[in-house]
Amino acid sequence: MIIHLAAVTSVLASVADPVATHRLNVDATARLLEVARENEVGTFLFASTTRSSARAAASGGHHRAGRASPAHPVRRHQGGGRMLIGSYASCYGMTGASLRFSNVYGPGMAEKDSFIPG
Repeated sequence: MIIHLAAVTSVLASVADPVATHRLNVDATARLLEVARENEVGTFLFASTTRSSARAAASGGHHRAGRASPAHPVRRHQGGGRMLIGSYASCYGMTGASLRFSNVYGPGMAEKDSFIPG
């Protein structure tokens, strides 16, 4: 089993440098999936964010009811990772799942731009 928890989650960083965050998020996920396929790993778990946390980070922590979530690069990168996992699962028989965490809280949260303060 591979449990993939590494990613750039910052909306602001993804807007500032979308190519670098794509490399770290999507390309790294693709490489890990390929390692899993080559080594016949049966299960691939992927940490992702929910739409609500990405939307709140993009809007400064405030939800706007009835509006579509913005298409910031980090959100699209997370979706790309989920699509890759689905492709590998259907093509190579691997079990894949995306764990959609929202506002995971812990050390270092002062530096995060995705936490919605209470």
